[in-house]
Amino acid sequence: MLTVLFRLHRLGPPTKIQSKAIPCVLRTQDIVAQAPSIQERIQSYIVPAIQMICSAAAQATAEGGSSAPKGVQILVVTATVDQAAQAQRLSVGLGGSLGIRTSLCVGQGDLQQDLATFLKAPPHVLVGTPQRLLDLFAMRTLPVTDIRLLVIDECDQLIARNLSDYVANLVRLLPPSGVGAPGSPTASRSPMLGGGLGLPGSFGETGSAFSMQSSSTFNAAASGRQTVLLSCTCPQDVLQVAFFHRSNDADDARVQELCVVPPAARASSRSRASRRRR
Repeated sequence: MLTVLFRLHRLGPPTKIQSKAIPCVLRTQDIVAQAPSIQERIQSYIVPAIQMICSAAAQATAEGGSSAPKGVQILVVTATVDQAAQAQRLSVGLGGSLGIRTSLCVGQGDLQQDLATFLKAPPHVLVGTPQRLLDLFAMRTLPVTDIRLLVIDECDQLIARNLSDYVANLVRLLPPSGVGAPGSPTASRSPMLGGGLGLPGSFGETGSAFSMQSSSTFNAAASGRQTVLLSCTCPQDVLQVAFFHRSNDADDARVQELCVVPPAARASSRSRASRRRR
């Protein structure tokens, strides 16, 4: 299906980061990925998200339809309205003909009206900015139990624009991440990521996504919510967010780092994170 999506919509062959990120997302792994190109990042999560939704629907149909997700399944958080709109347009373009609904949640409009629309016809994919999404989910009316994938894009910009607190508070309203149930020792306590992003010790080390083979299947029954974090750049503050909130008990088989970071910056970030944990 991925090949069909790329060809039908003339997305071109998958880029280096897409060829590594997409299989990991479909394997329900948490990832941290760096890609300067906006479209490259957006395609890295929207394309597998479409397949995840279709696979979940097919699995539910095979089981008689009783387990079909009824609410938002993919939640995308971006720092800017422009990028949210671009992600929404791509999701509509790829998934509209497949019956996949995508909604945009940004701006200062009537939140009650947005909520009523989402409740009447819940979107499969919801894309928005941190404050607007927080206001929406803080009403605790829109179901969150079906959210299987949280995408946090433009992480560097979220930090630079002082929006990370909104993301942290939003994540607290969502289902737990990672392989553990709520309160499980496998869930980390990342205020930015909401847990579950147990990062390997370094980027591109043995066993990372660079050595993994591709997979086109999605385990819709996987427990917990997975997190995909993307950034245009990986300055020290982004790396510190990742390394400082690393869970020593996390299941590293679920987690891959796809960032390409100079060794000096990588070592410096681990050193700072280690000192802060002490």
